Amino acid sequence: MTTGRVFGDSRCRVLTVSAAAVAGTTLFAVTAASDGLGHTLAQGMAGAGGADRRWLLGALAAFLASLVATAGGWRSTLTACGGQLGAVDACARYGAGSLVNTVLPARLGEAVRVGLFSKAFRPEQSGRTLTTVGALAAVTAADTLTQSLVVGAAASVGPVPVWSLAALGGVMTCAGGAAVLAARRFRTGRAARLLQVFPRLAESPGRAARLFAWLGAATVARLLAAIAIAASLGIPHALEAGLVMCAVVIVATAVPLTPGNVGVTSGAIVLALHAQGVQVASAVAAGLVFHAVELSAGILFGLGGALALVPYPSVAVRRWSLGITVLFAGALLAAGVGTAFVPQLA
Repeated sequence: MTTGRVFGDSRCRVLTVSAAAVAGTTLFAVTAASDGLGHTLAQGMAGAGGADRRWLLGALAAFLASLVATAGGWRSTLTACGGQLGAVDACARYGAGSLVNTVLPARLGEAVRVGLFSKAFRPEQSGRTLTTVGALAAVTAADTLTQSLVVGAAASVGPVPVWSLAALGGVMTCAGGAAVLAARRFRTGRAARLLQVFPRLAESPGRAARLFAWLGAATVARLLAAIAIAASLGIPHALEAGLVMCAVVIVATAVPLTPGNVGVTSGAIVLALHAQGVQVASAVAAGLVFHAVELSAGILFGLGGALALVPYPSVAVRRWSLGITVLFAGALLAAGVGTAFVPQLA
């Protein structure tokens, strides 16, 4: 399907799908009692239940890889500011914030992450919280810049407004530049502690490259997850569909309104895929599956992080607890792989 068949001669006629995600979700809720929509939702649920489990396992692994990579970005940023943080510890602290974000709105998990990651600095170091907030800003800016590449690519094949690319990339570029200039102006005080990460990254191309490499890997992993979900449902042109899904979710969830982005993610995907020519039932199934798999990855990663952060009476107890948990998780994963790849016996 070509872009012209879907959008006509002018992109100006295409509604801003991502910005309308919340409105679309509200519309679905208001008209949920109608027989037509109820039938469509039932078809969507049936389609989601028939998704290929092998692709879903791949999507789950990709979402988990995205979380690990983002935690790596946090670690590289904090170590640039003098923090002492191991890879596993970074994943645990980031995962705890992911778990909070699944149950609370407005990304309150970021506050949890700031509190946990601030412990990476020595107790006598002043301004630890301010430095961590600055690291959060740097990670967010770099993450947004890498995601803007996905939005830009999707704008050429799907209903993603070009202005959203400028809004994502341009605003964050200007904000990062302003932060670097402000950090050079303020040498002491709270402002200096808050903004110190920006000049340190600017003065060290290697540190900046590591940060962008980690967050670029996270973005690619999310894109692969979206493509896998489209393939699991048999949606035509899974590569383009996954690209559009990933892009509209990036834009629609820029301002989180609900716990775990419930409704917003699915609504944005449904509107975008349907505008691209995908049947409504398949679009609904894609929205449901995407949200379910992403939420599952966040919960699994968050539970693992919370478990790792629990204070244990001794090192031996901690090792035994983590070992049993790993074995249990491995057994569940093996069972999932078995049901996905081993044919059912008649």
